[in-house]
Amino acid sequence: MKKLILIFSMLIILTPSFGFELLESRPSIVSTNKHENPWESYDQWQCFSLNQITFECATYDRDTLVPSIKAKNDKGIIFFDVHVEDELHCEDTLIQWRDLVHGGSKICLLAAYMPDVDMGVDEATKKPNSLWYIDQIKSRNGYWKLKDFSNDEESFNNIH
Repeated sequence: MKKLILIFSMLIILTPSFGFELLESRPSIVSTNKHENPWESYDQWQCFSLNQITFECATYDRDTLVPSIKAKNDKGIIFFDVHVEDELHCEDTLIQWRDLVHGGSKICLLAAYMPDVDMGVDEATKKPNSLWYIDQIKSRNGYWKLKDFSNDEESFNNIH
């Protein structure tokens, strides 16, 4: 029993050194009440080598650009986007993300899967694509957290 308590105590002490916050037990995204098949999605950490990802502006609603990270792995292509309603300036956000990973070799993303959006299949690998909404990004240089940015562009620009 003492060994178990010691291991648990060490995990509590070591967790902050890994740089990952404890996840909340409530869903990050939920379907609407009117949805035929209700669902919930929870944030999950996923890490990738930088040679597996690309930063880009995804086009939503004809002319709305959204910051996006495209990751390729053995499961297919995963699109990590910021939600349109967050109204982040795409190019400015991509600069922050590139600066965050500069000089590193890995990136970790805290994101929630969006099951309601069919992203199709990667033609080259025939594996499914998926969409996840970003909450946080972690690299050896630090964190980027969505909650640190306001929805209005003036507040966003004042941070930089």
